[in-house]
Amino acid sequence: MIKFITLLVFLILIIAGFSWVNFNMETLPPADIALNTVIKKTAEELKRKYQVSLIGIGGGGSNNEISMSAISFQLAHTMSQEKCRKVILDCAQQFLKEINGDSQLASYLSVRPFGYKNIKVIIFISHPDCSSVLHPEISVVSLANGVVQYATVNPENTYEYKSVVRETYEEALKKVQSSDNL
Repeated sequence: MIKFITLLVFLILIIAGFSWVNFNMETLPPADIALNTVIKKTAEELKRKYQVSLIGIGGGGSNNEISMSAISFQLAHTMSQEKCRKVILDCAQQFLKEINGDSQLASYLSVRPFGYKNIKVIIFISHPDCSSVLHPEISVVSLANGVVQYATVNPENTYEYKSVVRETYEEALKKVQSSDNL
């Protein structure tokens, strides 16, 4: 119950944060406005495709130059590792397509084109009733720093992972491509 309340408070803060960002959009630097537009478009497409909900954004850079962008989502159903791999790679590819295809954002990117090492995509997985997904089911799948990671939550201590499996972006991509060719 405490974990549910914590999640609920976190989501309320995220929603309040998005409301504040939308309310003060005109005070943001042009790079942030352009990136927020791309994130919104990406989130809408991925919500339609996978029923994921955007719960967080982030990024990094300096001097009005974007060197990294991050998005995180909530998904309310479990998936196998193979399905997680396909979804996280597709989400990353969609995000990169939107970033690299946006002419407003292009001048603010530190690297053109942006690649998978310039983004972070995280999907937090829960059951449809919002209860926690525990080991052996995957509770978090992410792509960060060129590594895809699948984590399961320890049922005996839900504040730690029981297992974490990692593979490079290239390894994950090869596995998806070979399974698509079967």
